[in-house]
Amino acid sequence: MSLRVLALSCLVFLLSLTILATSDQCQYLVRVQTGDRDSGGTDSKISLKLFNSLSNQSYTIKNLEDWGKMPPGHDYFERGSLAFFSHSAPCISVCGITVTSDNTGNKPGWYLESVEVTVSGRISDKISFPVNQWLALDEWPNRLYATVDYLCSWFICLKSTPSSVILK
Repeated sequence: MSLRVLALSCLVFLLSLTILATSDQCQYLVRVQTGDRDSGGTDSKISLKLFNSLSNQSYTIKNLEDWGKMPPGHDYFERGSLAFFSHSAPCISVCGITVTSDNTGNKPGWYLESVEVTVSGRISDKISFPVNQWLALDEWPNRLYATVDYLCSWFICLKSTPSSVILK
């Protein structure tokens, strides 16, 4: 009988740890600046992967517009525009991003200038990712994604704050 109670107690304890681990949410604010280039805007579906290759953590937003915080009817990712996105997701110390276009719509090419990610919660970070690249098959570098990784794969995660750069 006591062995069953011990086993059940261990199971309840492990389930509690799992629930606590999965409820560790942070608030993300993402700012996306589309470049001011001819035909630089897009109606394509844009996804964003936030990652830390050092800790092997990542979170992918399959359709960034689902996190959109602009007024109703706003046309996201248009030439020269700045758009804001926000949502809660598992906490990650972000030091890399991959932005991907699904290449749909009329003139699907997109010139992405920059992405800024602010994380609030258990982790508090603000990091800017200069991209300055076309996500297009007919513009150099002729691919539908862009990755910016601040040395996560070199066992150092470079973090930027408004006033300094911190090696972590």
